[in-house]
Amino acid sequence: MSFKQPFVPKPNSGNMFINNNKRTDNHPDFTGELALDRNFVTEMMNKSSDNLVKIAISAWEKTSANGKTFYSFKLSAPYVKPEGQTYRPKPVADDSDVPF
Repeated sequence: MSFKQPFVPKPNSGNMFINNNKRTDNHPDFTGELALDRNFVTEMMNKSSDNLVKIAISAWEKTSANGKTFYSFKLSAPYVKPEGQTYRPKPVADDSDVPF
């Protein structure tokens, strides 16, 4: 006999499903949850220089075991361009001697 393990969310992740209980335009189209690691939240708050805490989010469209479409999220610290790094375009290859 096999027992199904309860779902344990990964830290700093979440999901969002279509709201099948939507009855009015004021109800949300999607509902879900985020599971944030307490240390991650504290770190993001400490990095903030004002009242807004910025967090980067990535999302993937997935299908659950029962066939429902949902979105899976991962949260992380926002990308910060390293100081002094500048954009340098890749050199364009000289293909003038290619016969076609």
